Amino acid sequence: MEKEIKIRGGRITWIDSEEIGEMEDESRRILKRLDGCTACVCYNDEIAYNLVNILKKAGKRVPEDISVTGIDNSVLAEFCPVPLTSLKNPVEELGRAAARKMTGCILRGEKMEPEEFEPELVMRHSVRVISEVT
Repeated sequence: MEKEIKIRGGRITWIDSEEIGEMEDESRRILKRLDGCTACVCYNDEIAYNLVNILKKAGKRVPEDISVTGIDNSVLAEFCPVPLTSLKNPVEELGRAAARKMTGCILRGEKMEPEEFEPELVMRHSVRVISEVT
């Protein structure tokens, strides 16, 4: 968003947790949506892992033809056929903040204020850097 990169809505494919097992059956639709794309950001590592397998079966090379990233930095990211670049959420920091806010609310009547956390990008082999965006 900061770089004002536009994403066409027609390129977005929603796959919820219940549909993960059906990704293989939907591979034609998914591949059609990704046609001409250079990268895909998946909302978790499980989706990204499955997508890498679909791309490989279709003869696509990750990251040479298309970069794929996940979110969670789970064990799947490490053991994917092409180790996934993934965002690691600061879950321990998030847990401490939630406990601190809840106890403050319960014990001192403090108002719960939103808090933002910076994820860490864990680079592996599923992303090809084409050019640095400045």
